[in-house]
Amino acid sequence: MSYSQFCVFLSSLDQPYNDWSDRSYAQGFAWRLGSVSFRALIDEGDHIISLFINEQVPAISADVVRAFKVPFAVRD
Repeated sequence: MSYSQFCVFLSSLDQPYNDWSDRSYAQGFAWRLGSVSFRALIDEGDHIISLFINEQVPAISADVVRAFKVPFAVRD
């Protein structure tokens, strides 16, 4: 967690962090090829984050506050 965002990106990117537009801020994430950033709902405290890569995504339980599905390719 950095600056109230959780980021996943390819290590090969020179500029891995995304610019946040008003639209991306409102929707809760900023995405571009090789990089995605998710806005935290709170600035500090505990967060539970689950990632599902190349696996079946389980049904979303009733206690989930927010869920995203974004395209992201991982290279070996």
